[in-house]
Amino acid sequence: MQSNLKGTKYYFEKLFQDEWTKTPIHFAGQEFDSTGRDTWVNPRFVPQGGALSSFGMRTKLYGVVDVVCWAKNDVEAFDLVDNVVEFMSAHGKEYAIHKFEVNDHGWDDSNMVYVYLTFDLTYYEGECQATAPTTYNTITYHGKNVTHNGIILTH
Repeated sequence: MQSNLKGTKYYFEKLFQDEWTKTPIHFAGQEFDSTGRDTWVNPRFVPQGGALSSFGMRTKLYGVVDVVCWAKNDVEAFDLVDNVVEFMSAHGKEYAIHKFEVNDHGWDDSNMVYVYLTFDLTYYEGECQATAPTTYNTITYHGKNVTHNGIILTH
């Protein structure tokens, strides 16, 4: 089974770093001073697992991109949420984004409003290794000669 969790994490961090222009970005594990900032986002990729697909060596993987949106009030926070949803819809083409959810909404000690979003992802790693059999047999099927390649019967 293959996975490239580092590459997926890098993809989303680079996507925000290169394309997100609405607010500053606070990436997990990095220093960030919110003093004097009215809005910002915290994006992070969280892997959730995977399984071999039915065609050989491809791995179907699941994960989420969490984005916490911070603002001074609810109106600004939900405006930022709308912008993040639009951004992920427009830029998440490499990964199938199925839906988004609002996981939490509230205020911190400084009265900053936050909205915690989660975007569900499904994506594949690896190459499809399955090939159709190369030998063909002619057999009788319901009184007719048909070609059988191990998978499909054709007249």
